[in-house]
Amino acid sequence: MIHQEIPDASRGARDTIHGDLKILVRVTVDRSGAVVGETLQSQGSSKYFTRLATEAAKKWTFSPSDRDGDPWLLRFDFTRDGVTGHASSQ
Repeated sequence: MIHQEIPDASRGARDTIHGDLKILVRVTVDRSGAVVGETLQSQGSSKYFTRLATEAAKKWTFSPSDRDGDPWLLRFDFTRDGVTGHASSQ
């Protein structure tokens, strides 16, 4: 992983969260490590947080690979305390 873009959710928006809001975005990565496609796998009840997660996923950068189309699953966790992002290869 070269760059992880974490969604910038305002404090006021995060204060509306009860518990932990998880959003999953599957991304496809080209040989250079750039995200070239994304698909929402699991969304929360908020269109706002879903949009933030999808926009952030497009900005992630991975290590170069000798293959096109490497799939990754990005998980964004939104809580009142902040936002985290994690990637796992598929």
